[in-house]
Amino acid sequence: MTDRWVTLERGIRCREHSGRMYKGKPDRYFTLRFKVGGTEHHEKLGWASEGMNLARARAELARLKAAAATGEGAVTLRERRDEAQRKRELEEAEPTLLQVWEEYAETLKGRGGYAASKSNLKHIRSLLTVKIKDLRTRHLDALRSDLEQHEYSAQTVKHCMSLVRRVIRWGSKNGRCEMPALHVLNFNVPSFDNTVTEFLDEQQIQNLLAALDKYDNQRLAGAMRFALATGMRRAAIFALRWNDISFERKQILLRAESAKNGKVAHIPLTASAEAILVAVKPTRFGMNDFVFGECNAYNRAVKNLTQYAAQYLPEGYRPWHSLRHTFASQIASSGQVDLLTLQRLLTHRDSAATLRYSHLTDAATRRAANIMDNIFRKAANDAAGSEPEPTERRARVTAFRGS
Repeated sequence: MTDRWVTLERGIRCREHSGRMYKGKPDRYFTLRFKVGGTEHHEKLGWASEGMNLARARAELARLKAAAATGEGAVTLRERRDEAQRKRELEEAEPTLLQVWEEYAETLKGRGGYAASKSNLKHIRSLLTVKIKDLRTRHLDALRSDLEQHEYSAQTVKHCMSLVRRVIRWGSKNGRCEMPALHVLNFNVPSFDNTVTEFLDEQQIQNLLAALDKYDNQRLAGAMRFALATGMRRAAIFALRWNDISFERKQILLRAESAKNGKVAHIPLTASAEAILVAVKPTRFGMNDFVFGECNAYNRAVKNLTQYAAQYLPEGYRPWHSLRHTFASQIASSGQVDLLTLQRLLTHRDSAATLRYSHLTDAATRRAANIMDNIFRKAANDAAGSEPEPTERRARVTAFRGS
């Protein structure tokens, strides 16, 4: 018995297989035959024993004809399979948060924000394997809840959620992923009072400097003194080279690659800072040599110094952060420097960070308020015993209203 082809309907055929039985009858293999743009197409559908039947063949033929008529979608099964394959490949190529972070991190290396971002990475590890297109607000809510349950500070929670946002924005900007819509992924970053209280008074500064005088590595101790004298960040201090110092112009160059905001900046070289540099300056050196030695800002030698200094600070104070805050706080509380100038000294990108020290500018605020106080008192004294004079009334200017 030979196989034979049977036309079931216009465009639908089947072949009855003599050597393959299904429900006591020869199994049937369904195919389609139709034209698109004058070209005849033959499409294989499948066996009856695998679920294909006349109703499904009709539906498939109708979909292909509709696609050909409207121009929307695949007009052949081959095109549909190719589209499905491309879709699978695109889905497989969709990056995870970790994959985009690894590329983003390469752009951060050597800059001030790299170490902090890498440190916060461990807090968001539950999201790292999630594809960015699949991230939802519930993932961020769960992350925030988990961090708060483990009693991390509001600032740490904010930094972790901001890190996720920065990575996704970088990926979107550089063509690695699509930025999820706001209704799908909403970053509910917590707010907190970031008023600075972690700064040293004069007696505490004296105590720390006395401890640094006894440290066995005076070059590294000089780096910590330099942090107090200049307010520079730790990463910027250890990236400092001798050709960044201008003793003639009394100026320090902060390189873009070591700056937290990625921009070049210049700050004054004060007499105290210059004295520290003179003390650590070797007899023979190259202008491109590092001022405080060939050491990373977070290596073991620096960590040992940090642990040593922490013993001479109030409990909970972080040595490098405390010195930068002390620099800013002492200047702000003097009442002699406005916040804009302080912002430039600290190389803050915007004024929001500098406003953390605004509560310390009481003297300057009081002087500003006293200007109006003096005017008021003078006017009050001059008004005593004088007769008030009526003021000439002027016509009110109003906008023309058309009828």
